[in-house]
Amino acid sequence: MSYKFKEFFTLEEARTYISITTESPIPITDLYRYAIDKNLIISVRLIDQVNAIVGQVINGAEVNFNQFYLNLVNNKKIEEPFSICLDNGLCIEKNRWAFFDEEVYLIDGVWDLAMLGMETLEIEKLYHEELGGRSPKKSAHKGIFLQRDDDICKLQTKLSLDLIKENNLDLYKEAEDILSPKNITIDNYFDDKGIHHLFTLSENDKLARFFEKMREQSNSMECFEDTLTLEGYQFVIKTKELIRFVQSLQEEEFNLQQEEKPLLHSERNSLLVIIAALLKEQNITPPYKAIAPVIDLMIQKSGNSCALNTISKHLSKAAELIS
Repeated sequence: MSYKFKEFFTLEEARTYISITTESPIPITDLYRYAIDKNLIISVRLIDQVNAIVGQVINGAEVNFNQFYLNLVNNKKIEEPFSICLDNGLCIEKNRWAFFDEEVYLIDGVWDLAMLGMETLEIEKLYHEELGGRSPKKSAHKGIFLQRDDDICKLQTKLSLDLIKENNLDLYKEAEDILSPKNITIDNYFDDKGIHHLFTLSENDKLARFFEKMREQSNSMECFEDTLTLEGYQFVIKTKELIRFVQSLQEEEFNLQQEEKPLLHSERNSLLVIIAALLKEQNITPPYKAIAPVIDLMIQKSGNSCALNTISKHLSKAAELIS
């Protein structure tokens, strides 16, 4: 089957692909573990559009934070620079920071799990559920972070009217104290302009300020909070990432085989021929017990070690090829 036009694999499809390609069955728990250890990038396909604040991952060694020339949303250069404070950023690793624009945007499509915040808990939860263990409760950072190249976003949830009310209890109480004696609700007052004459100028001013405050919050960041769980998504692995990961597994297996593979007779003779040629070129002749300590010192200087008897033995075997 050709995967040329396949953008991503589900986790089960990826597990099957890896098992067939490497000729070694791999359980789904291994995929979770590789992702937790940051050896494999798991992505999410957002089924519906979601709210998020968008930003950029910035290398602190390459920019001047007091004269910043990049748009935090699209990473394009801007004419008027501005300063950004490290306290407002999220430290990802040494000298790498994520900074977010204040405006909330709608995003969709396929994004990588950044494995910085509570998205890590989502994967660890699945991992421990498969093993029957207890999943961790805390993450390094609050919120769910997704990444696409240097673009990074933090998912946001729109607050309900009840939550907005909870955050502004004093304002609501003041408005209700004015309206309740006349058996008028906040909704009635807002919808029916004809009842405004029932209140004094001062009361109408207070109510106007209340509704203006609510209107401001409805269009501001205060109406959003950090999303704490992933909903309406599908875990996937991008085709490019899956191919890279399989190649890394194959290279690791090849290297292990090479390390464990003993020298063949022909390979051993080739090494002795090289040693013999060097001995002849330097006019070093038997017996080799005298030269062995000198070679041992050279080996030690290179940060390695080898027994004197072993050095003498291999020199003698090489000498046989000269004669």
